[in-house]
Amino acid sequence: NNMQVNDKNLLKILLAGALLTAISIVFVPLDMENDALANHGVQQQLISQAEAALEQHEHNVLPAVNVVDLKPQSSLDKTLDEKPTTTTRNSTYYQPPVKYHTVFSTGCSTFQDWQSYVFFYHAVQSGQEGHITRIASGCEGVKKDELARIFKDEIASMDQERLHLHQTPEFGKVSGLKKAFKYFNKPFGMRHWFENVLGYPENHAEHDDSIVILLDPDQILLRPFTDDFTHSSETWRLKDESKHKLKVEHGSPFSQQYGYGLQWWTKVNQTYVFEGPTPVATMTKQEAADYYNAMGPPYVATAKDMYAIVKTWSDIVPRVRDQYPFLLAEMFAFNIAAAHLGLRHTLAFSF
Repeated sequence: NNMQVNDKNLLKILLAGALLTAISIVFVPLDMENDALANHGVQQQLISQAEAALEQHEHNVLPAVNVVDLKPQSSLDKTLDEKPTTTTRNSTYYQPPVKYHTVFSTGCSTFQDWQSYVFFYHAVQSGQEGHITRIASGCEGVKKDELARIFKDEIASMDQERLHLHQTPEFGKVSGLKKAFKYFNKPFGMRHWFENVLGYPENHAEHDDSIVILLDPDQILLRPFTDDFTHSSETWRLKDESKHKLKVEHGSPFSQQYGYGLQWWTKVNQTYVFEGPTPVATMTKQEAADYYNAMGPPYVATAKDMYAIVKTWSDIVPRVRDQYPFLLAEMFAFNIAAAHLGLRHTLAFSF
């Protein structure tokens, strides 16, 4: 009995500590790039330690959402070691038109189950419109079934029509790498969701005008996202409103600015990444700084633009990782994909 009490207390302590260190809707001044990178690294180390500890104390109070087993996976990057599982689309899932899709990507750890539980709760409490989906990558066997059951019992009950769980294969193991990189799950998981749930590219016309909001599981919604910031109190990188947009439209995505500056541009060989010429290689420093500077979640775009970015993102992220084998490689790859497509982002300091 004492051991059970201690285990429960440990879980509570770890959860509280993880939430305090992991809530990361970021506000980083431009002159603090190195500090921001260092702090981010410490944060990720703490999270990894908490994950490892929690994995030793499997608990049944885990989150889940309407599980949608998908149709056979369409072609992803040929370097993937593991092919997607097959599922069937739920005919009642995401019936268009849906204005907002809030999506976040996770692995299959108990730690991220707890993060997801908190994310769903606050998304509902914030009044966020539209559908909210957890993309969980890498769950297999009993864990996959258990996650689906718990989602149905513990999460979907908050709002069965709008909360969803989408399970995918593990994408962190890509050929040619000596060590797995779990953050591959975000671009490849997003692509899996687009192609197997929304039916891209075949069914693009049904969803192109929807707004997709991509966040991280360690972020909490305190207020709902919108596609119109005309009367908002957000602060923007560019003070001159004639140089940026205030509405999320085709060709006008938005994101939070982080603190790693133009390292995505200066520390990666763009020609290698695209295996040939790319507009990113000839972009001016001013354009890179104004519209693609240190972007990170929340990312907000129309589904049409987000799918274009996600498709390129998943294509290039292994080669970006080759060039920059460190923590922020998948974030660098998002910037590079958006810049390659000419999708200038309005950068916020206050998301």
